[in-house]
Amino acid sequence: SQGWTCFHIYSHDGCLNGYVCNATSGTCQLGPAGTGDTFENCENSCSPIQPSYSCNATTFQCVEDWTGSSSNQEVCNSKCTNATPTDLIGFWRGLDVQLNFTSGEYFLDFSQTALTWGPLNGQSNTGYVASFGDGLIRISLPDEKVIYASYSSIGWPTGEEVRGTAIALQKGKQMPPNDITLAMGDPENFDVYVMVQCNPWKKDLCDFSSAALHHHQLLVQKETKKSSYLRSSSAREEELIISVDDPCAIHDSCDSCINDPLQVCGWCDGIITYGDNSTCGEDGNGCCGGAQGFSECNVAYRRECPVLCDWINSSNPTCREATTQEISAGITTYADCDTISSWCLATMEFCNATELKCYTVQSANECDQTPGCDSSNIGCSNCTAPDESKYYFCDATKGCQGPLNRTQCQNTDGCDASSDDGSSCNPTVCLAQTYYTCDTSDYTCKEHTGSFPTNKTYYNTSAECSATCIQIDVSGIWRGLQINQNFTKDEWDFEFFTNSSVNYISRLDSTMYQGTYT
Repeated sequence: SQGWTCFHIYSHDGCLNGYVCNATSGTCQLGPAGTGDTFENCENSCSPIQPSYSCNATTFQCVEDWTGSSSNQEVCNSKCTNATPTDLIGFWRGLDVQLNFTSGEYFLDFSQTALTWGPLNGQSNTGYVASFGDGLIRISLPDEKVIYASYSSIGWPTGEEVRGTAIALQKGKQMPPNDITLAMGDPENFDVYVMVQCNPWKKDLCDFSSAALHHHQLLVQKETKKSSYLRSSSAREEELIISVDDPCAIHDSCDSCINDPLQVCGWCDGIITYGDNSTCGEDGNGCCGGAQGFSECNVAYRRECPVLCDWINSSNPTCREATTQEISAGITTYADCDTISSWCLATMEFCNATELKCYTVQSANECDQTPGCDSSNIGCSNCTAPDESKYYFCDATKGCQGPLNRTQCQNTDGCDASSDDGSSCNPTVCLAQTYYTCDTSDYTCKEHTGSFPTNKTYYNTSAECSATCIQIDVSGIWRGLQINQNFTKDEWDFEFFTNSSVNYISRLDSTMYQGTYT
């Protein structure tokens, strides 16, 4: 008969003790009789449970928590702050997309520590922001009420001009889910908005400041009774008093203050006193002037922000706005960055391959305009006569590479400089990796070789590409916003039909337009 093999513990006249994994220490130990496995099998699968961390909402430090979602305490701490996540800061425009939504344009205006939001033409809300990581923020409102909001990864939906996010704001008792789609269809517990913001590198083409100005003007026009509220901060014991009807008070930096679209804000280096003797600016953040009750600034009321040269990174100094604390400490400041541009800059060396001498330039642009300087190959550590020996090698991604001289070969992974006569590469054997992309101009798949792209979708096979490279049916109702220059500040609705016709309407004036699309 055919025999058999037991790969674990074989007991026939009594239960044996097997090895079990101690999940705390990650070691295998003898367990009770009748439990466990062989030592070898146990060792193959035994490892200590990795600690997880969560953000403490009081101390804003990450602590060990078996329910925590972060396995890295340093990463967790970077997102656990009593401030707005940096990727949210700025002015956002968008739409209400919750069930039974209200038509019209909505906005989110994040400063470094606060959020103002609501319908562009209606009543807004304001609160302080704290971040707990993983797309979760806390908003502390003036009436001491606290709500939470979750938001999707910044960047989707996105395009050339804008980047986007979806955000779910708490209305009921339930916490907002990490997956924003789970908040959809539950209007009793959550408001859900889809928002867009101009990409910073497209500021010349995309500018939402007119929408921000529009809302600020509405605030100023409203004759609301001045009210203040106190908010204690874990970072300081004193209380910060904010006059909520002064639209300038939302800014916490000189630059954002004086560039406010309202064009009535100024920055105070000290304490601001309003007509009712309330004050602000004790924390060094003194932006005011948009309220009728503005009285005086006890130091200097600025309409321009002084700058300094920041040498924290000595190899790449930068011109930046001086803080109120730095101004008060007497640190030397300047009127603008142009004043210090001649010396507050980085320097770089390059090797003139013709003269075999080192030279210094102050920017990549200057390098590109200097004969013998290559901005993609800055440095002057080996400014000597080149080695003329030629070397070739096979790169698994790009195929055959070369020719290189000995020095270049020694500094290149995969190149063997040990042979005096150089290496050879057979291009019929050493093939570059192949991938495919979808050309949306005619919806055909194009073949490419070399490194996989990092900024577009690619496919490993032609079949994978062909399965998805198809023109998508866009028929149906779409809602959106204008983002071009001189845009209309409100919602636009489109209905695309299968016969390539489209109707669209401006909700601001209910004007209907008709056209075709391809």
